[in-house]
Amino acid sequence: MTETGQDTYSELTIAGETVTGSAGDILTTVQAAIESHDPDILVCSTSEIVPTLYEMATAAGVDDFSLSRWPDVDYQQLASRSTYASYGRVGHSPARYNVPGRAIIDESNTFFYGETNLDGILDLVSRSKKPVQELAWASIGNVLTAIQICEAYDRGVLVPWNSWRHEFYKPMGALHDADRGGFIFAPEVGLHENVHELDFSSLYPNIICTRNVSPDVIRCDCHSDHKDVPGLGYSICDDRGYLVDVLQPIIDARDEIKAAIRREKKRDGPDEDRLAELEGRSGALKWILVACFGYQGFSNAKFGRIECHEAINAFAREILLTAKLLY
Repeated sequence: MTETGQDTYSELTIAGETVTGSAGDILTTVQAAIESHDPDILVCSTSEIVPTLYEMATAAGVDDFSLSRWPDVDYQQLASRSTYASYGRVGHSPARYNVPGRAIIDESNTFFYGETNLDGILDLVSRSKKPVQELAWASIGNVLTAIQICEAYDRGVLVPWNSWRHEFYKPMGALHDADRGGFIFAPEVGLHENVHELDFSSLYPNIICTRNVSPDVIRCDCHSDHKDVPGLGYSICDDRGYLVDVLQPIIDARDEIKAAIRREKKRDGPDEDRLAELEGRSGALKWILVACFGYQGFSNAKFGRIECHEAINAFAREILLTAKLLY
């Protein structure tokens, strides 16, 4: 549903059909569309459509109007609108509403629906076990944490209420070596021909999985004599880390989806709906993989550890320098 008015609507688009007229006309059309389609999910340009329609119904004396699957249960407001400050910028968080029996996706307050599509959201729902409505407005880190919690549950591991892993002590020299971030080549100034690009597929997630970088195995006591991380000398336990089990299925699934996209595009007359589904799922998984590295260095991450962040960067620097020598 898309609104085009303010406190009351004189024009509304629902299921691709634009309706104009009195409040009664609009409410009748909305109610008919709800009863005809009986949708599980309401995608709204703004969730404020929900209370506004109910207010219009009250003002117009339309007593039987309802968006709910249980007409005797009214909509609920889950959270009020608010403002917040993040990294020096002030943002706005819209109010959130609930319609019993249906999920609401607010296009003005969703990351994943805007960056992917409904198929991408449903893929992440299956992995995170979060409800559709909650996942739609959740951040990448929130969804990643939910997926990690599922893995912890499968392992029978107690999930911490808050982040509790303190940073290991390290001398100033080690801190200088570790806190370096990624590596950027200094290009030679001038005009260059025959320039080649070398692209790594999911570099940081693959480093995590192939090098077994995980908060539960980095700098372990049982292998303190090992120096597994180049340039830093951190040890990594031989036991498989839980973060590997979180990310490897996502990496594998995205590789399979990308292969399916290539096959579909090679067909005569590719199925555009199928491509949209695959692209949405691939995009959703990509965002989780993009965030998995940075989230290790996030102070509030339940399963984060700064030493993992440092180790991933160290491995990445070594890979880039090796690639330069080889190519």
